[in-house]
Amino acid sequence: MKITNIEKAKATRYTISVDNEYWYILDLEIIMQNHLKIGMEVDEDFLDDIKMQAERRKARERAYYLLGYRDHSKKELYDKLLESARPEIAFEILSMVEEQGLINDENYARKLARYYLEQKNWGEKRAVYEMYKKGIDKELAEIAIEECDVDVIQQISKIIDKKYYLYMDDFKGKQKVIAALMRLGYSYDDVKAAINNYE
Repeated sequence: MKITNIEKAKATRYTISVDNEYWYILDLEIIMQNHLKIGMEVDEDFLDDIKMQAERRKARERAYYLLGYRDHSKKELYDKLLESARPEIAFEILSMVEEQGLINDENYARKLARYYLEQKNWGEKRAVYEMYKKGIDKELAEIAIEECDVDVIQQISKIIDKKYYLYMDDFKGKQKVIAALMRLGYSYDDVKAAINNYE
């Protein structure tokens, strides 16, 4: 087998042809590292290795892009890398960014807990559920929630003040408020205590 064409596709990416047929698109970095040139004799093992290098590079760039956009849990990033990379490469890149300190589930859990509790004003149950959906271990999520040390009754009272005070005059209105607050993840007991306290 022989490399018969190396043609620029766009930016730093080049289309590679082997035996006059399209084979793969490679970044210039991979081409230079492996000294690829037209007329070069190649075999299946060599081409498989080149393809693996290209996939690894693509997965690494995707990981950096995703982490530059926002924080991710390990599971969340791994699942996203799996969309375009084989499992062994996804795991390798995940380990690499973890070693570089770019991903840390404990720190991410703390950040999410503060955001959900203090900015979104969600209750503990909903916050833990949403963190779990993002790949944070349930126990780790609960620890992060506890560290926030939010006064739940006071928090519920503030939400009532801000959004629901007009409904507090009659029984039917209060039932709507209770249902709304429970959807935010607050327990029935905490909601009842906050309403009693509010009144």
